[in-house]
Amino acid sequence: PKDMNTYDATYQVSGSASSVSGTLAAATGNYIYFRIGLTGTNPGTAPRYGLVVLYYNNNTKYHLIYIRQGEAAAAIANTTGASYTVYNLKDPANGAGGSTVTDHTDLSAYGGKAVFTAYPSQAGSLFQFGGSPLRAYHPVNAGHGVQISGWYNYTGAAANECPAGYRRPTYTPNNEMTPSGSHALGYYADGFFDRHEITVGITTDATNLGVVKKDKTDVAYFGTLFFNPTTLASIFYPMSGERRWNTYNGQISRTGNYGRWWSGSDGYILHTSYESGVHDVSIGTIYTGNYKSYGFSVRCVKD
Repeated sequence: PKDMNTYDATYQVSGSASSVSGTLAAATGNYIYFRIGLTGTNPGTAPRYGLVVLYYNNNTKYHLIYIRQGEAAAAIANTTGASYTVYNLKDPANGAGGSTVTDHTDLSAYGGKAVFTAYPSQAGSLFQFGGSPLRAYHPVNAGHGVQISGWYNYTGAAANECPAGYRRPTYTPNNEMTPSGSHALGYYADGFFDRHEITVGITTDATNLGVVKKDKTDVAYFGTLFFNPTTLASIFYPMSGERRWNTYNGQISRTGNYGRWWSGSDGYILHTSYESGVHDVSIGTIYTGNYKSYGFSVRCVKD
């Protein structure tokens, strides 16, 4: 049934059942709707993980749904053992952004620190590699094609806008950039993304149906799920786009098509994208010099 709020009681699975089955006629507009409800909170400090396998087409095809309960930073499958936060960073002032650099929050008023988003799918803010002052740039405003007056080229050292107890991941001496070598493209039902209409990103170069609240401060995206196939540990990274440097002067671009995250090591970023049917996850290695002027996301690891 489409309206799960109405039919929850009718279709609830009770007891200790670990599987359910049914039939659905093959027709346009027929979908499988279900909600996964947990019977209690996570009693510990470490996240718990699970996996739901959805078989369809007479059990000839299947879809995997990774479940995470708990927001504490945790290692996924990185051999360095780095513990990754589940949220991007955002502007602590929740500023409205705009077409001038001063429309975007100067973090020096907040001790140089950003804060975590409320949900894993939310973009948060975009940051240059560093800055004086370091600013949290709005994820969508000003919109595509609008330059930010006063946008400056930055070529200096890495910032650390992560909250106390956290830092940017590094590439050297240990590669902490990628939480796991196993990954999948998808939507993330975190209680925010799955409760809003899914559209295409605000920029004219956005092509994927994978954005909610596309012109708002709390915009959220589909993206890449990194997972450990053995332990089922997982973490989600949204494709939040970027702010471009050089003659583009901070224009927002590729919202819902690209996700890029700064490291604390000169020259290195984590890159994810989905374009022309290709899901790419890689480490960018050229981000030195003026390339540090790009605006990318930041995802912290625990000290």
